[in-house]
Amino acid sequence: MDNTALMTRYARLLGFPELLLLRICLVLCLLALSGCVTLPAGTGLNAPIHSENALPRKAWIGTVKIADDSVKNRPVVEDSLRGNIMTYLQEGGYFLETSSLPGKVAADDLVLDFRFDHYIQKRTPHPAYFPLALVTMTFYIWFGGPIFVDESSLSGVLEIHNGSGKSIGNVISQLHEEHNVSLWSPEYALPSGIKARTSLIQELISKASTDIRNKLTQ
Repeated sequence: MDNTALMTRYARLLGFPELLLLRICLVLCLLALSGCVTLPAGTGLNAPIHSENALPRKAWIGTVKIADDSVKNRPVVEDSLRGNIMTYLQEGGYFLETSSLPGKVAADDLVLDFRFDHYIQKRTPHPAYFPLALVTMTFYIWFGGPIFVDESSLSGVLEIHNGSGKSIGNVISQLHEEHNVSLWSPEYALPSGIKARTSLIQELISKASTDIRNKLTQ
């Protein structure tokens, strides 16, 4: 049985016009063939978890570097992320005070340098999307079935120095997160990866705060 005859038989079984079924299949095939797409690098962060016990030191945001070659326009992304990290730290109250370099750094101040070796966000078709959308004549889509899988792969290093340039320590965090995206998801049209990015920054800050606090009490 050739493809045309198979399509005709399938359309009759479902009770739909052959032309309608053909158009639906064409659209779904085009979407399925789009494959994996690397999404633009985002820099936004969710509101921070407010600290109840700020470190008694002033912190300075030094460099924020993205070492992932897959990220386009890295200087622009780095500058935007640097500003968002500073706002995140200020609103979270993790330190006595937070500013960004350049500035007059005291000897007991803290300088925070961030580096992100992996900064990837991808979108792939959900494996159930094509077959279920076809079988249900796209009702699967309209009733909120997953269409895409958005994936974030992030890793970061936070290096801490005092105002004299002496290294106090560094912390490392890695995060891999996936979530389904339906037609009605907020990130369907505007994928952001903001949840994963915020989690990574929060984990770096939490680890660094614990490390610094332990060394201050020694």
